[in-house]
Amino acid sequence: LHSTSRRQRQMCIRDSQYTWPGVGGMTIMNGGISWHSGNWSLYGGGFGGRFFSPFNPSPGITAGANVQVEYQPTDWLKLKGWGQYAYYADEYNNPHMLSNPFLYHTQVGGSMEFKVTDNFWMGAGINYEYNPVRRKMEPQFLVYPVFKSGRFKIGM
Repeated sequence: LHSTSRRQRQMCIRDSQYTWPGVGGMTIMNGGISWHSGNWSLYGGGFGGRFFSPFNPSPGITAGANVQVEYQPTDWLKLKGWGQYAYYADEYNNPHMLSNPFLYHTQVGGSMEFKVTDNFWMGAGINYEYNPVRRKMEPQFLVYPVFKSGRFKIGM
């Protein structure tokens, strides 16, 4: 029995700036490194930037880190876990900004994906996201489809 292990590392840095006149905008830079070996995948990264709106015309810095791990023990099951910490400067203690789904949030979670066909998987899991208004982690239950075709994938 001969087994080959495929190892791959990849690093990515991206920055972007968006402005919406009268509404606000954002400047964000994020980067990370991913590692794949056999049935394991690991990703770690960080981000930093500024978000501004009519509620905070001169924003402070936003920063944080995230990690994701995947393990595929069989050809029909994939296990995933993730976590992210997001720091917002004091001027972001505005519930209108912190409840925006497009901003980074502190969260941790995990899921399982099951193979239905070669091109279709189903996933289920739970994500705990920090609610700044209630000052506690709140659960979000996940059920999602994953479509694959070659190297192309749509899903979580």
